Order: sequence, then C-alpha cells, then structure tokens
Amino acid sequence: FIFNQINDLIEKGSYEEYPLDYKLSVLKRQVDLMVQYKNEHRAILEARKHLAWYLKGLKNSKVYRQMSNSVNTLEEVDNLCRLILSE
Repeated sequence: FIFNQINDLIEKGSYEEYPLDYKLSVLKRQVDLMVQYKNEHRAILEARKHLAWYLKGLKNSKVYRQMSNSVNTLEEVDNLCRLILSE
C-alpha cells in the first residue's frame, strides 16, 4: 500500500489512507511470511521494528509500540492486532 500511496502522491499530488484493518492484515501477512522463512523466534524479533512502523500515527500508538516491543510469538502479534482493531 505504501508504494501505491507514493505513486498517487507523485501522479495526483495526494493519496488516500488505507483502512486500519487492511494495514494490519498486511502486517500479519508479512510476519507470517517471515516466520515461514525463519524460525518464529527470530522472525518475531525482526518483525518488532516493522510493527512499530505499521503502528505509527495511530491513536495510542506509543502504547501499542511499547506492546509490540514485547511480543514473542505469532499469536501475540495476532492478539495485538485484534486489540488495536477493537479500540
């Protein structure tokens, strides 16, 4: 989605934000793919910084970023995404 936004900004001078549920589904897909290519522990450790990027600009993002720094499993990533969507 970020590349689509960049292209829109260049071509149209503006871009639309993607819905939060879409961004989080992309995030979960990215982490799922990382786990497939690496063991879960290593993938989650590397994904923590990506989580922070996806969460930037959200209401309560500071709290969510702090929580993302402590996730250790794919299940915890899913739980964090569900928590964010529920608020």
